[in-house]
Amino acid sequence: MKLNKTENRHHPLIQTGLIILTLTLVLTLSGPVHLALATPNTSIRVGIFDNKPMCYVDGNNKPAGIFVAVLEYIARNEDWKLVYTHDTFPALRQKLEQG
Repeated sequence: MKLNKTENRHHPLIQTGLIILTLTLVLTLSGPVHLALATPNTSIRVGIFDNKPMCYVDGNNKPAGIFVAVLEYIARNEDWKLVYTHDTFPALRQKLEQG
């Protein structure tokens, strides 16, 4: 069965998630703390906002979602400590811009 162009595109939620992940990585890597230079036991502050299933705070008030799972996997392998800050996306962006 051949897919036409519209059937072959990513779901809008996946596109949004990929855009947010890309922007987050670009902003993080261009900021004062470069993840590539992070050493073991480095604390990395992570902004989390409600965007299920990509990222959200679960019923136990813990970060959850696809992005959180990927980031925590990387953090375990790199021996990083993640410090989560939960807020709205615009508020987190403003905090990031203000340093």
